[in-house]
Amino acid sequence: YNINRGNMKNNKIVNIIISLIVFVILLVIIILSNMNKEKVSFLEYISKNITKPFVNYKTFKENEQMADLDGVKYQELKDKLKEQQKELEQKKLELRQIEILNSKIAELTEMLNLKNRYASIEGVVGKVIEESKNNLEEVVTINVGKNQGIKEGMAVVYSGGLYGKVISVNENTSIVKRIIDITSKVSVQIGTIKQSMILEGNEEKNPKVTRIDDGIKIVKGMEVVTSGESDVLPKGIYIGRVSEVVVPPNKIDTYAKVELPENLKEVKNIMVLKNKE
Repeated sequence: YNINRGNMKNNKIVNIIISLIVFVILLVIIILSNMNKEKVSFLEYISKNITKPFVNYKTFKENEQMADLDGVKYQELKDKLKEQQKELEQKKLELRQIEILNSKIAELTEMLNLKNRYASIEGVVGKVIEESKNNLEEVVTINVGKNQGIKEGMAVVYSGGLYGKVISVNENTSIVKRIIDITSKVSVQIGTIKQSMILEGNEEKNPKVTRIDDGIKIVKGMEVVTSGESDVLPKGIYIGRVSEVVVPPNKIDTYAKVELPENLKEVKNIMVLKNKE
């Protein structure tokens, strides 16, 4: 019985050894087969494939740690960006408030300049609130009317000089015709010349002085002001300067182009003069 048990144990060991030998042989065959495909030496193949799982595991763990670290950094950057965006919006709001304040200061300064420039004339300060929808006419609505003492025919000025004339009045608004309107006509004088001439609007939106008598010397740069002959316009209100004198062959229709201080379409602050100087 003991002999049989010994034989069985030996047979089992032999079987295990044979199995290991077969496994090793198969492994060597597989390795040699792959070596031929990859064209590497036996040691290179062993080094490459045996250590590969360990290298992959190490790389996996490193990537896992980096992912955790990147996640932390990403969240920090995200929070910081959100905070900076909030600060930027606050700065934009503050800048907008400063712009509004500067606009108010500029408007009040312009109104004060209007009052100072025409200090000897009683006037009512107002604003242009609407442009005419008809592109052929230079007519605007201002925010002062009968309740503020405005009457038809009163002169309207701005910081640069004469703006126009009131042509109709409502309770709290008035309609004003600019001096560049094609139907506008204003009695004016040029420089020290005592003769009165007529400032007319035209389609080019640049007024010109007409009814210039032969022999009158007008040159570029001369000032153009109101003559005061009209019942509604005070004398000496500045209009602009002569930019060019046009003399046709017949010399009868000589006229002078006038350059205004500002583009009247951009003027917003005005003052209505209530009486003559």
